[in-house]
Amino acid sequence: MTAGADLDERFRRIVFVTAKPSEASLDPAERTVRLYQRFLDENSWSHPGGLIARAFLDGSPFEGDELYYVAPEGREFAARCRRPDPRRKTPNTCITDFRLGGLDVEMRFSAALLAEWASLEAGARGLIEAARR
Repeated sequence: MTAGADLDERFRRIVFVTAKPSEASLDPAERTVRLYQRFLDENSWSHPGGLIARAFLDGSPFEGDELYYVAPEGREFAARCRRPDPRRKTPNTCITDFRLGGLDVEMRFSAALLAEWASLEAGARGLIEAARR
């Protein structure tokens, strides 16, 4: 295995979790319906892990991203990910947010982990709950 391949493999297993006090802004569970919906292409496709995927429209504030979410409206889980681009040297990452007991929690992770969304979120929730004790 080359050094670059080893670095790629290690990145695929890293999950960044950030927690901060909840803001009065839009609850992350409502973001798909109330914010993203108007910027999404009407075409969708299924993704492993039971997710629905839709691209953001060109010219939108989220151009170049795709949204992966649990149907019907992404309240259970939604992640915004960069569209794969072989010309780009940076890894393909995703961002998801959720609210937990007065905290807004953000996770950044490799798009290769999307199918494991339920385990990722459960792990982050467990980590936050353990830290609060």
